[in-house]
Amino acid sequence: MHDDMPQSDHVRAGGCTSVAPVTIHLRPFAVLRDLAGRDRITVTVDVAPGPATPARALARAIDMLPALAPWREVTAFARDDRFITASAALPDGATVDLLPPVSGG
Repeated sequence: MHDDMPQSDHVRAGGCTSVAPVTIHLRPFAVLRDLAGRDRITVTVDVAPGPATPARALARAIDMLPALAPWREVTAFARDDRFITASAALPDGATVDLLPPVSGG
């Protein structure tokens, strides 16, 4: 690969064009926002070997912000005001809400 080539033009061995990673915007809420120290986390997710998903985007965020790691298995995801699964395919530029578990009384 040549660093001066646009990423979408990189070619892998065998002549297959590589697919550029997608950008996902994460909006952490409540304790997740406190731990992240910000209102928005932008990550890039490779689309090989599979699609960008909320789980993969959260994993990238945890790489940047390890304080989020204990919340990996209990975080819920939403997009466009609807809950989505951790394995939902996300398009480039998607915004995903990160929601910690809630309890009330």
